[in-house]
Amino acid sequence: AVTERFFRSLKSARVNYKQYKTRAEGMADIADYIESFYNQKKRHSTLGNISPVEYEARQKMSLIKCCRKLDHYTSSFEATRPEASSSIPLN
Repeated sequence: AVTERFFRSLKSARVNYKQYKTRAEGMADIADYIESFYNQKKRHSTLGNISPVEYEARQKMSLIKCCRKLDHYTSSFEATRPEASSSIPLN
């Protein structure tokens, strides 16, 4: 359903209203549509009604927060861990 919706949007926004002189011109226009509108501004119901760019930014921030928490817990654990005894072999 997602693919069909994309092609319907593409056709209604660009392809049905333009006459391309060459295949390259058509491909460039479609690439422009995807990069300038579809990924930047169009809200997608499968992403919670936000754009792909906004979705990726939120995912990145979520990952950063998760890593910071992990660093905090790791450093807290290291600070409270007793020093390893030299009499215990590591091999």
